[in-house]
Amino acid sequence: MLQGRRGYHPGALALWSIGLIACRQPAARVEWSVPRLGDVPVGAWAEYHLVAQGHRFRQVVALVASDTSRMTLETRLREESSPTAPTVITDYVLSAPARFGDKPIDGAVQVDDNEPMTLPPDDTQAGLSLSMPHLEAENLSGPESVNVSAGRFASQRYDVPIAKDRVASIWLSRDAPPSGLVKLQLVLGSDHKEESTVELVRLSEGAHRGIGEAPRPFDSATYMREMIAAWNVRPASLQAGPRAHGGQ
Repeated sequence: MLQGRRGYHPGALALWSIGLIACRQPAARVEWSVPRLGDVPVGAWAEYHLVAQGHRFRQVVALVASDTSRMTLETRLREESSPTAPTVITDYVLSAPARFGDKPIDGAVQVDDNEPMTLPPDDTQAGLSLSMPHLEAENLSGPESVNVSAGRFASQRYDVPIAKDRVASIWLSRDAPPSGLVKLQLVLGSDHKEESTVELVRLSEGAHRGIGEAPRPFDSATYMREMIAAWNVRPASLQAGPRAHGGQ
């Protein structure tokens, strides 16, 4: 689970992490619900909006490289609630054939246009968590069509207990590459009061890798300095926010 030291609101990142468990599950019905990464074209990307406790985030997930031995997923995360928020780009290199959510064998993280660093060796999670509890077949509620900003998707709905009186409802579809996530709602209590949401807003192709340099070894103190500096002093070229993976 991401902690506050990462520089982003931990509640929103935890919520997003829950949505990314989709492809790592062994249950056949869960596998059926999401795209196979091997079938996803390189360059495919999905944009999500996240809302959690008054904070708004923009998340882009893209498959930026693939060959017979390795596949690379890249994510971009930025809090849109603040005009000074940095963009965190994270590359996850997976052994092929891979499923979304497999443990990375390599990768890098970059804050804005700073020099990239390797993923932290202790948890391999910088900027985004890909390791959360498994979806189980018993969590499958069944097929359900769901409307989101990206359109209407024939999905499979899963209702996953997260904690006492807390449930995450997740809608997955093979038509939402690369992750399969269409929508997520985290609700609290018996009245099912909505607390946080993740929603697919756009699907496209043409993503290009955002981390082009070889990363230096990860250093937590440097990472925190970069995050703090980004929040306090933003270059004029970055004030408008991050570009989409496709350059749009």
